[in-house]
Amino acid sequence: MLIEKLQEQLSEFDKKIKLNVRLVQRKERLAYVTVNLTNIIEVIFLSLLILKLLLVTSLDLNNTAEK
Repeated sequence: MLIEKLQEQLSEFDKKIKLNVRLVQRKERLAYVTVNLTNIIEVIFLSLLILKLLLVTSLDLNNTAEK
């Protein structure tokens, strides 16, 4: 009886440990994805700013050349 009870508790404990490991791994994956998405968004934003600057500079040069 005691052995069966201990085996049940061990089984429940194993389930809880596995669940906890999965939750920790999930949090780590989400943190990794968040960092990567943040980096991608920053690169896109900076690229758009550079393109805008180039466009404005190009328009200014064209307006100056026409005068």
